Amino acid sequence: MPVQKPTSELIVKSILGELDDTSSQILDDWLQSDPTNASKYNDWKRRLQNGDLISAWESIDLEVNWNEVVAKSRMSGKQHTRHFTFLRYAAAAALLILAGIWWLLKDSQTIITNEGPITIVSRLPDQSNIWLKPGASIQFDPSQFSTNREVSLKGEGYFEVQKSEVPFKVDMDGSIIEVLGTTFRASRSKNVAKVTLIEGAVRFATTSEGVVLSPGEEVHYDGKSFQVNSEINTNELGWKTGIFRFVQTPIQEVIRQLSPYYGIESVEIAARKEQLTLTMSLDQLSLEDLVMELSYVLDSEVKVENGKLIIR
Repeated sequence: MPVQKPTSELIVKSILGELDDTSSQILDDWLQSDPTNASKYNDWKRRLQNGDLISAWESIDLEVNWNEVVAKSRMSGKQHTRHFTFLRYAAAAALLILAGIWWLLKDSQTIITNEGPITIVSRLPDQSNIWLKPGASIQFDPSQFSTNREVSLKGEGYFEVQKSEVPFKVDMDGSIIEVLGTTFRASRSKNVAKVTLIEGAVRFATTSEGVVLSPGEEVHYDGKSFQVNSEINTNELGWKTGIFRFVQTPIQEVIRQLSPYYGIESVEIAARKEQLTLTMSLDQLSLEDLVMELSYVLDSEVKVENGKLIIR
């Protein structure tokens, strides 16, 4: 049975020493369920005290304030109306303070989504770097990163992880990559998760089984089984490295693989060129040099306008 997470009100009451036996047991069970929960609790306590919300919570005394309203009221006919008016405002104040407490207590999540060209995420607290392919995103909790180096990945990312005794974990919809310090690529599509190891070592696992990779290996997981390949397709890393090798590759596939690295958003190819195949190597060419190379290889007019690659 999953352990119940304490509510904002329960946390506040625990700090004030006002917990009953049942609530105390809920808090104790949660604290003991995970070693990181104690640090979370202490962090929440610090945030609440720094934000003066505990004193604000203690200041809400409906009975005292209502007595002041009664004392100041001169017309009995107005007392009834003022009673409910005051309670309404007092309840609203309490809800606002509870909302503030909830905001401080909620896990601090950072979500970074790449909606344009390749994005490098160098803001991880441990100085690890992540390159996000267009359309990819990561999510992590910076407040817990010193003891729980975990990110959630959607799409495809390229990781350079700083060495640490704290494992670095990547969650891809339930499939977990665990490393101490290494360089690798990870991606999750609708049906398949992939991990390509560049250097170091990684363990890629599901809830029931896993596999350890060596440098130069790639694993595919389709939800049922793992398939490890010892040959890496250089072009699959090209969106980050800028290194591509094409051998009799259809032109549409060439452009598809080049697009993320060069920020190509769309393509227009003359009908007579659509069936061409290309054999060529590209090593981190600039966009201008790429256009010149394609013009020469295809013996065509090639240009880029507003993110569109045009081949005529």
